[in-house]
Amino acid sequence: DSAARAAAMSSGLEAEILALEHPLLKVPYERLVRTFKAIQSMIQQELQGVSSRIESLIKSARIFPADVIQSQLATLRATLVSLQAFLRENIEIEDLALTLLEKRFAHLRDGCLTTTHDRLTDWQRTRFDRIIVDYLLREGHYATARELAREGEVEDLINSDVFTESERVEEALRRHDSSVALAWCAKHKARLTKLNSSLEFRLHLQEFVELVRGGQRLAAVTFAKTHFSNVDAKYLPDIQAAMTLLLFGPNTTCEKYRRLFDPQRWDDLLQLFRRNTFGLHSLSGHSLLAITLQTGLASLKSPCCFRAQDRNANCPVCCGELNPLAATLPQAHHINSVIVCRLSGELMDENNPPLMLPNGSVFSAQALKDMQERQGCISDPRTNETFTLADAQRVFVM
Repeated sequence: DSAARAAAMSSGLEAEILALEHPLLKVPYERLVRTFKAIQSMIQQELQGVSSRIESLIKSARIFPADVIQSQLATLRATLVSLQAFLRENIEIEDLALTLLEKRFAHLRDGCLTTTHDRLTDWQRTRFDRIIVDYLLREGHYATARELAREGEVEDLINSDVFTESERVEEALRRHDSSVALAWCAKHKARLTKLNSSLEFRLHLQEFVELVRGGQRLAAVTFAKTHFSNVDAKYLPDIQAAMTLLLFGPNTTCEKYRRLFDPQRWDDLLQLFRRNTFGLHSLSGHSLLAITLQTGLASLKSPCCFRAQDRNANCPVCCGELNPLAATLPQAHHINSVIVCRLSGELMDENNPPLMLPNGSVFSAQALKDMQERQGCISDPRTNETFTLADAQRVFVM
């Protein structure tokens, strides 16, 4: 029986893995593709340069003396040695990415093919640790994430290198320092442009605001001339609002301009940076924890979950901590109705039929029998009315 249950669970996991786990493979794959393209471009440029130098040496061999030719050959040899070192370094990077892909593929394959209950339980525990670590990294709890990854032995199954770079940028933004984030933008400028990112402009805009806040109006004007003169026209309203700060100052009571001095804008920049990081590395904007949790809540959500008198103690959606998370999710669509007893949380069916009390409340037969045995009577928890089991009538659901 346990093997059959494990096989059924594994079959369900296969569809779940196909739907949710593609970022696990996509991140190292994208890194491998970028490395390959960088190597390919570098080789083409260097080989073109080497070919042109060789042709030049052949033509000038009869013109220049031997020592000059030997010097040029030495320079050419140094270039080839440097290219060889570059290739070795990047081949190692490729090998690491391939090894990472193999380990992650093996992890997902185990989830799809495992047929024993114990092994499947171990796999699910590993996956759960990975999902929690991913959530912690996304929320900026880097030290906790690293410790859990080490204890759960999931270091190769998380994208820690992506968040290691992010950690330095986020720490600087929390100190209201934009220099590290701007350096990050410069490093990834081409790819951020493809993403249509506004992060670099927002950082420069915040630097301008800080100059005005510090009373350095002349420096702010010079800064604006340098960084705002060639920006996209879509940012013109933001620039106009920022330039108006030169007149109002940080103590203004005008809400439109007071918001620009709000320190909360640094937190907004941090969130914008995280979204850009996710896009840059082909990561989903939502953590796998949030996606799986919302999927589970949506599959259970019903109108009763949001009526205090109808909530079920065993329903996750009715739980006080999870109920607010389910508020904006769609309700579950059930072809066949499922009736759950409010007292026991058990399903009501032909083996445990629903019984209706004289006041219209409906509970399962087993729950009412158990209450009658414990208390000598039946007490409706909603109205505090008391009845006997003989007062209850069988309900038939068509």
